[in-house]
Amino acid sequence: MPDCNPDLLSKPKPVHPQFNDPETDVIFQSTDGILFYLQRKYLEATTGAFPGAEFDTNGEITHLTESAAVLAILFGFVVPKKYPEIEDLEFALLSEVAEAAEKYEAFAAMEVCRLQLRRFLPKHAREILTHATKHDGTRLIKETIPHLGRQPLTTVSSMLPARYVVPWVLYRSTFEDIFSSALTAALELKVSSPTNSIRQIHYFTKSLGTEVCHSCLVLIIKSLEELRLLESIQELNEGLEKKKISPRSCMSTACQYPSATEKIYQDMKGKISELKFEI
Repeated sequence: MPDCNPDLLSKPKPVHPQFNDPETDVIFQSTDGILFYLQRKYLEATTGAFPGAEFDTNGEITHLTESAAVLAILFGFVVPKKYPEIEDLEFALLSEVAEAAEKYEAFAAMEVCRLQLRRFLPKHAREILTHATKHDGTRLIKETIPHLGRQPLTTVSSMLPARYVVPWVLYRSTFEDIFSSALTAALELKVSSPTNSIRQIHYFTKSLGTEVCHSCLVLIIKSLEELRLLESIQELNEGLEKKKISPRSCMSTACQYPSATEKIYQDMKGKISELKFEI
């Protein structure tokens, strides 16, 4: 009695309606039991990891580790038809498709997925960085790093390949210099006396001309430290954009707290916008 293929003897499995090529010479099965009928020549032309024409599966089903939802999108970039629209995919599904595209070297899908992953910055910056470093996506790494600029140094370093660590350390160090410069600018402000006399106290260096009371100077220094401790670039930018209003604790009518703070924050925003992660 001739050998029988177990897949042929088992209960018939559903075939994906968009991938039921009658001229199929390779069959894939998803983890949830859906079959995909494709032609090997298309896989050979558009991917780098699927079996080529020289590989004979003897009619057996090849089991893949992805769900039908993922494979339907992935194979949409393989067969000769209009590419699937993935602009509205949720992050979870998109990230699975992106991973499958890299795994099977589906070249068109790889590029489109990398472009679409950018939609989820900064919310999913860490996951995107993990994906980009795993697959050496230099451009995506460079675009993701700025969104992690306030994350702990060692946290991001542990996620990066060795050749990116030094550039990251330099980038993070430059970011810290921005806060140091802001603190210096605060300490250079004139401090007006509570009685509004002409006597001024100068902290460390020559005055910049703007004056604040002692209470507001402490408030500025405290706010800079609070901003420095934020681990989200988005929260940092929101903090720098907040309207500055003189606090009730202000001790002098000569105090220029709103304008002094705004000037320091604007300088910080300008420097942050110019920061580049160079490899």
